[in-house]
Amino acid sequence: MKKVKFEVKRKRHYRIHNDLSNGAFHFKKELERMLQDNDERGITFVCMSCLMMLAFAVEAKINFVGEKCVEDWVEREAFKKKLKKVCKTLKINLDEGHIRKTVYLLQSCRDDVAHGKPLTLEDTYEVIVLEDEEHIPEDLAPKWLEICTAEKTIHIYDEINSFLQLLLERSEIKTFDASSNGQYEIGLLEIVEK
Repeated sequence: MKKVKFEVKRKRHYRIHNDLSNGAFHFKKELERMLQDNDERGITFVCMSCLMMLAFAVEAKINFVGEKCVEDWVEREAFKKKLKKVCKTLKINLDEGHIRKTVYLLQSCRDDVAHGKPLTLEDTYEVIVLEDEEHIPEDLAPKWLEICTAEKTIHIYDEINSFLQLLLERSEIKTFDASSNGQYEIGLLEIVEK
């Protein structure tokens, strides 16, 4: 049997923002299922997973759109600066609705979780209750845990997902170009052995 030598040229465009968005969508659907089934076992972890995937998706989409649409794009700049540059270029008003507040909250929570620093919370307050009424204080919780409820997570998902879709619409980047894709060619170089 003869042997042949080929040259293979490959090129792959990998768009991580899609995988992260799909991961967030998966966890959102899981939350909705859990709510429908009245199953709250592990629900905080599902919320946390959805929110973290969503936060990473926002930054990945900002980086993708910025690279394609913003002149002199610097991927290593601070997130807020990149967000403002992309939105300015695409003429997106961050103050419309609550998108700036929601994106900043999500990124702040992502930073808290990603950097995993120990945290001590304390407070003092006064409360007035009826004489025969018991006062049970609410738990002190970090900001990232406060938003880890199914209702808040789904609301944040919906808001952020709309924003991510707006980024692509305004950028006029075609769906194919925003998707992971690739190409290859194979060319015969020579017959090595007959």
